[in-house]
This record gives sequence, structure tokens and C-alpha cells, in this order.
Amino acid sequence: MKKIVWRIVQFPLTRIVLAFFMVMIPTGIVQSLYYANRETMPVLQNPVVGIGASVLIAAVALLMYFLYVRAIEKRAVSELSVRGMGRELGAGVLFGALLFTITIAILWGLGSYRIVGMNAWTGMLPAMALSISSAVVEEVVFRGILFRIVQESLGSWLALIISALIFGALHLANPNATLFGGLAIALEAGLMLGAAYMVTRRLWLAIGIHFAWNFTQGGIFGVNVSGNAFG
Repeated sequence: MKKIVWRIVQFPLTRIVLAFFMVMIPTGIVQSLYYANRETMPVLQNPVVGIGASVLIAAVALLMYFLYVRAIEKRAVSELSVRGMGRELGAGVLFGALLFTITIAILWGLGSYRIVGMNAWTGMLPAMALSISSAVVEEVVFRGILFRIVQESLGSWLALIISALIFGALHLANPNATLFGGLAIALEAGLMLGAAYMVTRRLWLAIGIHFAWNFTQGGIFGVNVSGNAFG
């Protein structure tokens, strides 16, 4: 009986569901506690505190993923190894920022983007907070859990397609989302970030790209990030 239960637990779909709930329930609790008290506690409205809360949310997601791998998959969590972490994160940040800057340059050249004003540098802080938590949590869920486990069972190409389509589809729930926007996110983020994980077999490069893309988009160029405006 014990062997049967263990085989069920190790089934790919079961592992995806278990990992998802082990990561998202604690992460969601921390996130909801922060946002539920944000309106009633002025100190929580401070953008620096917001960055701290975002770092905490990211840390909880990484910790719970680590515990899942150790408890359920019973192996070393190589995808979160700290060796080379700084180099891969840095490369991802530079690459992601460069990619979005090139995107804006193309839009500017086509007449689709123009600068209408500038804010104080503190206006970047809310975008930084959102970018930290979304990059870490989404990369843990979509690349660390979904892509990696599907790849083990169905191979790289199907894992890329499946994870990218699901990633894009879930963004359809964002404000002002469109089918074209969801498809664009599936191609731009789903495929690219899945490929970043495939290259390194670790999460840091993908996290760096994801963070920099979102932060450059909202915090520097003032473009809505997944429907969220930062003023």
C-alpha cells in the first residue's frame, strides 16, 4: 500500500499539483496579509516597506519550493544552487533590461511611444516591488515546477509549448487583457524564459530576465505591466 501511494505521489501531474499548493498557499497567505492591512496601516504604504514585503514573498516561495523538492522529490535542489547565482542573476537583469529597451526603441521609431513627462526616482519603487515578487514566484511555478516536470515526462518541445501557453492564458485574467496580449506573453515570456531555464538548468537567469523586463517596462518607461499602471 505504501509503495502504491508513493507511486501516485511521484506521478508527474500529482507532483505539479503538490508543488503548486506547497508554494502558493504560504506565499498567498503572506501576500494577502500585507495587502489586507495596507489600507489601514500607513506604514505599509511606504514603497520601501513594499519592497521588503515583496522580498519576503519571494523568499517564502523559494523556501517552500526547496522544501517540496527535498520532501517529495528527495534530491538536491540544484536549480536553486547559490554557486554562480550572482552571475546568472546579473546576466539576466542586463539581458532583460536590454531587450525591453530595444522594444521601446522600435516603438519610438515607429511613432508608437513618446515621453510625456518624468517622475521622481521614487516612482520606480512600486514597480520594483511588484517585479521582485512576480519574477520569483512566477519563475518558481512556471519554470521550476510546470516546465521542469513536464519536460521530464514529455520532452523539451512539448514542455516549452505547454508551459508558454498556460503562462499566456493565465495573463488573460489581468486588467485590459486581450487574446493577442496573452499570445504575445506566451511567445515573449513563456518561450524565452523556458529557454533560459533550459540553458542553465537553474532558475536564476530566468528570474533575472523576468525581473528586469517588468521593472524596465513599468519602472523606467512607464508602460503598464500586465495591465497594472504605476503612474
